[in-house]
Order: sequence, then structure tokens, then C-alpha cells
Amino acid sequence: MKKSQFFLIAMVVILISMFYIYTYIRSADQSSTLFFDRPATLDLQNMIDSVQLRNERYLAQKIPWWNYGWTYRNVISFTDTYDNSGNPAEQAVSKTAEFDLKIIWAHHSNTDCSKELRLVDFSNAEVNSDVNSTTTPCSLLTAIAWTCPALTNCNRIFKYYVYYGNASATTPAYRSTAQGTELSSSGGLEEADPRLLCTHFKAIYPKTGATVDCSLVSYVGNKTNISIYYSSRSLKFNGSVI
Repeated sequence: MKKSQFFLIAMVVILISMFYIYTYIRSADQSSTLFFDRPATLDLQNMIDSVQLRNERYLAQKIPWWNYGWTYRNVISFTDTYDNSGNPAEQAVSKTAEFDLKIIWAHHSNTDCSKELRLVDFSNAEVNSDVNSTTTPCSLLTAIAWTCPALTNCNRIFKYYVYYGNASATTPAYRSTAQGTELSSSGGLEEADPRLLCTHFKAIYPKTGATVDCSLVSYVGNKTNISIYYSSRSLKFNGSVI
């Protein structure tokens, strides 16, 4: 090939490349997804990763969320003891247990304890429970019954989930205001499904100049399908994330 022909072909390729890049830079704020700027791609990837990581965590849980109308749950674990070491017969232990829930009120939605609080066991069944006050902070009470063998100093561990964070909850028919024997309890706060991330996305990313929308598509077990719309000058995304 002659040098003049090679030079001509090279010039044509360069001109075509320049036109291609110019076209996509100019159309980036409309529909292009081929010319990204670094902040936009990072923001979008952060949102996608957040939803997927949250789904992975909840799929790994042995106990699914009892009711997605409640935003938070707290694991309550407490120990009841009974000294039956001097008794040759087994002893039935029955009492109303009360445990302090002051830790949860940083995230409560309804100031009426009798409306919002729900107690659920580890088989995912709601447990009848009462409150010692209708206003926060309050304690939650439930009846416990177990048997201590003869000639034994016994202890029994009880574990429940306390659900809260539902401003529209109403008082269940079984609930009253009562008093019980307070037991020490411990546990950790868990947020509910990834829908909570939508609130965060819509509060944070518009500050970077992007338009963001986020909504729930569906639940499948503990897995949440989230629809994300993201639009910046250089990137548009509209799709679902699982």
C-alpha cells in the first residue's frame, strides 16, 4: 500500500472517531449510555450494590420478616430461673415477664405503645403481649410457662422478636395495660426490607445533580425487587435490581 493511501485512510478513521465521540458527548444528557462520567457511574453502582447486598443478607436469614408493614425488629433474649433443687417433684413455672424496650424508641413511629409493638416468636407466630403504659418509653409483657425438673436448679432462655416502626398500626384485640416481673433482655436492631434504601437514595443523590426515583416492585420470600430510575447529564438508568 502506498504511503499516500495509508495516510488518507488514517485521516478518514480519525475523523470518523472524532465525530462519533462528539455525537455521544452532545447526546449524553438525553439517552446515551456509552459516554459516562466517573461520579455518575459510581453513584448508580453504589445504589445497585446496596440493594443487592441487603437482599443477600436477608436471604441468609433463617427467620423471614413477619410483616413488612413494620419497619424494624429487635431480638429480645432473656433468661428465667427457678431453684427446684430441694423439691423431689417437678415444678411448673408460670409468670408474666416484662422487659424494657427503651432502646427501640429512637426508631418508633407511633408514640402509643399499645398500637405499635408486636411480639413474635422464632417460629414466626405472633405472641399475645401487653404493655405497662400506653405512652413511650414503655415495657412489653408476655406470659411465660415452663417446667423445672425435680431436684434441679433450672434456667430457661426465651427469645422473641419485637416489631415496631408502623405509624398506621392499631391496637390488637388481645392487648391491655398490665404489670409483670421485669427481666433483663438483650438484642440487636434490624432494619426491614431494602425499601428503606429508597428513602436514602432520594435524599442523597439529587444533591449531586441527579434525578433519582426508587420504588418497590415485588417481594419473593425475603428477596426484594427494587425499581431504580437514575438520570444525570451523562447517564440514564431505568430498571429493576434484585
